[in-house]
Amino acid sequence: MDAMTDVLILLMFLVLILLLVSAYIIASFGLTFLVGAPYVGTPKEVAREMLKFADIKEGEVFVDLGSGSGTLLLLAVKEFGAKKAIGYEINPTLAFWTKVRAKFHGVSDKIEVRCANFFKAPIIKAHVVGLFLLDPTMDKLLVHLQDQMDPGTRVVSRGFQFQALESSATHQGKISKLYLYLLN
Repeated sequence: MDAMTDVLILLMFLVLILLLVSAYIIASFGLTFLVGAPYVGTPKEVAREMLKFADIKEGEVFVDLGSGSGTLLLLAVKEFGAKKAIGYEINPTLAFWTKVRAKFHGVSDKIEVRCANFFKAPIIKAHVVGLFLLDPTMDKLLVHLQDQMDPGTRVVSRGFQFQALESSATHQGKISKLYLYLLN
């Protein structure tokens, strides 16, 4: 074979790798959209507002359903003193990234990420649950939460609300409206 053939084979191999990686990323993010909501990262200042509004206290357990890249989990542990923060994220790329971030920040012993569909997985009991999901997902999730969480669990939602449950408080944040619910 000549040098031109070698270059073409290498180029075809690189294109194939790029296509496979692209397909994986598209599939994992597409799965996220189909199950709950598309991935939209939560800016740190909004995550801070959510946790403050939910009145998370030192020693509490925080659960984030659709935890994305883990911003809420990291802040709950590092800035609000949560004893444990558990994220449920169906996208394996985002779940892995959260684990890397937790390790980098030195809090991997306090952060757990479950790569799972939160509608099908048992949800760890928590003092506070964080959400940034679409309305249809919220309505579908409410029964699941009420079955698995203790009465009085605080649920903070960014931008979307439960239709079948009255919020106990609302807060107009810098970027989006926040809703606080107490499960009964």
